[in-house]
Amino acid sequence: MSENLNDYFPCAWCDQSRYLSDDNEEIYCFKNSNVVAWRCFNEECKKENLSNLDTKDIQVLLPYSNKYDLIKKDLLIKNEEVNELTKIFYCCQTLGFYSAAILIARKLIVHIIIDQKICEFTKKMKFSQYYQKLKDSNYIGTKWFDKLDLIRDYGNKENHEISVADEEICNEVEVTLDYILKSIYIK
Repeated sequence: MSENLNDYFPCAWCDQSRYLSDDNEEIYCFKNSNVVAWRCFNEECKKENLSNLDTKDIQVLLPYSNKYDLIKKDLLIKNEEVNELTKIFYCCQTLGFYSAAILIARKLIVHIIIDQKICEFTKKMKFSQYYQKLKDSNYIGTKWFDKLDLIRDYGNKENHEISVADEEICNEVEVTLDYILKSIYIK
């Protein structure tokens, strides 16, 4: 870990400082050689931050769950896995991990299908069959079928081909995912 890690970093949301060191790695949500994602310790905040430890002069602190926070206030998601995958999707997208976000979106849709009891999970069922079950369920409007297919197609491309998604593709996926989440989990 970088020596810069032994510093206080202010939360981008509430300005409470957090001492980051190798001794308290349990607070990290994500750690890569020079980047640490961490949760604010302030009980009233508990928001996540991203700190670039190599830029000591200009600390790069990015709140990476703001899109999740915006959509979450309109939704009532009781399933912990669906909630966590939704959060991870928005985190990946905000951080620019577009390929990861698309793969998470693909996984999230399957979890939504299972959570809503549209069908049960089985290892024998192909991914495209889950999507077809969602289409057949009337949970989403027919005008969104093509967009749902785009998530499946982009996910397949990211999973089976050597490609890297860009922001535009990820934004398309976000619009569709927002619609699906709001169609099913609206308060």
